[in-house]
Amino acid sequence: MIQVDEVLPLFARQRKAARQRYESFITDGLHEHSMSKLSNGGRRSSRALDPSIAEDAMFDDRILGGGHFVEQVLNTSSTVQNNHRMPLAELVQQVATCLQIAPATLSAPSKERNIVRAKAIISHIAVRKLGIKGMDVAATLGYSSTAVTQAAKRGETLLATERDLGKMLGDITKL
Repeated sequence: MIQVDEVLPLFARQRKAARQRYESFITDGLHEHSMSKLSNGGRRSSRALDPSIAEDAMFDDRILGGGHFVEQVLNTSSTVQNNHRMPLAELVQQVATCLQIAPATLSAPSKERNIVRAKAIISHIAVRKLGIKGMDVAATLGYSSTAVTQAAKRGETLLATERDLGKMLGDITKL
C-alpha cells in the first residue's frame, strides 16, 4: 500500500505531475535488469555486494547480508513469532479482569482513568511485547493507530513506575 500523501510530494509539488513522475520512476525500475540480481538474499547476492563477507559466514536466501546480520534478523524473527502466542482478545480479557473493568468498555471512547490505563497497558503489551500490529490494536480499542502508539508509551511508563500494577497483572506483563 502506497502512502500517497508521503510519497507523491517526493516527485513534484503538483499532484498530477507527481503521479506522472512516480509512474515513470516505477516503469524505469521494472526495466532495469541489474536490480533483479538484488531481489533476494543468499550467499551469491550478499557477497556480490560485499566481498568482505566471509565464505563460511551464515547466509539465508531470504536475507541480503551475511553472518552476524543474518543471525540477528533470524533471532528477531523467531522472537516475534514465539511472542505472538496470546491472542489480542485474550489479552484484553485478562487486563480487564485484573483491573475489574468490563471488557466491552475497552472498545468505546472513554476518559475514565481506569479505562485509559487499561488501554495503555494493553497497547504496550500487544504492540511492544507480542508484536501485534498497531492497527489491529486500534480497531479493538476504538483508537487510531497514532493513539495506540501514544498509549503504548504511557503503558510502558505505567508498568515501570507503578510496581503494584505490575504485580497485580502478574504474568501478563512478563510476555
